[in-house]
Amino acid sequence: GTTVADALSGHTSTLTANTAAIALNTAKVSNKEYSTLLFGGDLDGTGRFALANGKSSDADDTSRPKTRQPCVAAGAITRVAWFSQFGHLTTTMKIHVDGVVGATFNLTGVSGSVAVSASVSAGSYVELEYDAGTGPEESTWNLTLELT
Repeated sequence: GTTVADALSGHTSTLTANTAAIALNTAKVSNKEYSTLLFGGDLDGTGRFALANGKSSDADDTSRPKTRQPCVAAGAITRVAWFSQFGHLTTTMKIHVDGVVGATFNLTGVSGSVAVSASVSAGSYVELEYDAGTGPEESTWNLTLELT
């Protein structure tokens, strides 16, 4: 099997990598290199878009311009956090960037957070769509934009 020295060496490499990742994230947070995009809506039917800067009690509607949230700078949407009434493992969501699907993800329950990857440019608009499965119903959403 593996020697104690080899096992310790492997753990040291992991610790070094994690320390570097933490330092990078700390620097980005302290330099304000993150932004957030907030949405809310009563997502009770597939194809519904959440409202930008809305509340979960607001009605959602694809014809309302408030479904679009502008990006302040170029970067990538790296994380989505939510709290919903009925979100479920079968709930599929889509992030649209300038009208094109940039990422698709499934919820992990009524609340949670998942990693995603959707590139944006400064001035891009982002929309959040309920696509399939159990409707999240009244919900609030926070998309993390990591600036480049």
